[in-house]
Amino acid sequence: MQPNVKESLVLHANCPNKVARMLAGKLFTTMERVNGNVTGKRSLNQLDPVRLLLLKQTVFEVCGVPYAEQPKAYKAIKLAVDAANRQVRFNQFKLLENPSTRMSLES
Repeated sequence: MQPNVKESLVLHANCPNKVARMLAGKLFTTMERVNGNVTGKRSLNQLDPVRLLLLKQTVFEVCGVPYAEQPKAYKAIKLAVDAANRQVRFNQFKLLENPSTRMSLES
């Protein structure tokens, strides 16, 4: 992991959900996030389980989540990542909906 990415994660170490959202943006491409979610339900693709495991372990390590709280924290992390993916999906839809943006994308 790049040093500046790790430093920015450490700055938000008191908020595992924020760290998870930031890290998801680095681990997954925009198209993976637009077309996927954590579970693969709702006719979307599941995000890569290996990278999700890396995300989970990194968040727990950076934020110092105690072992007893990890199952509950991971549920919140999954919700946060899916919410962030929905936002990416919405932004992509808006980007394609705007005629001036669509013309610049087609060029």
